[in-house]
Amino acid sequence: MPARHAGAALALCALAACAQKNPEYDALSAPPPPPAAVLGPALDSIPLSAKLARMQGLLDDAVDHGITGQGTTRIVAVKLLADRLLEVPPPFPWLRDGYYTDTRLRQVQSLADRILAELRRDDVDENVAMADTRELRDAVARLRQELALGGGRAPIPVESLLAAIPKQAGIGSGEPTD
Repeated sequence: MPARHAGAALALCALAACAQKNPEYDALSAPPPPPAAVLGPALDSIPLSAKLARMQGLLDDAVDHGITGQGTTRIVAVKLLADRLLEVPPPFPWLRDGYYTDTRLRQVQSLADRILAELRRDDVDENVAMADTRELRDAVARLRQELALGGGRAPIPVESLLAAIPKQAGIGSGEPTD
């Protein structure tokens, strides 16, 4: 009996030694960065304008000094700030251009997520990641300018617009006519 167990154990060891690692699996198995809630609990008290200003500074540095290697820490910090943008209500629900403020903030978050995901890939395309970093920097700068202008009115609801179209057009709120 003990010889059978020793043989089975030897066979398992040989099999394990022959197994090759899959680099794609290893890349997916890498632990994700810690959630923003663990890294930055003090960010709750920082006003939205200050978070966006800090993000813009980090993005300016990233564009000027690079986003790979040590520069990845700038992008992680941007991602940390982006994750916390919606924790404090924005100063007004609508921007002057009729865009919902929360939606614009979510777009900034999404782009920060994408950049960090790009940088975590083994085959990172630095040109694409840098172009996205510039896009995020520009989006943050535009959002800061829009917030500085103050809020605006909500756009006219689609239902109101459709109700104003004559029923004969076939796209108004009434039933289409033949």
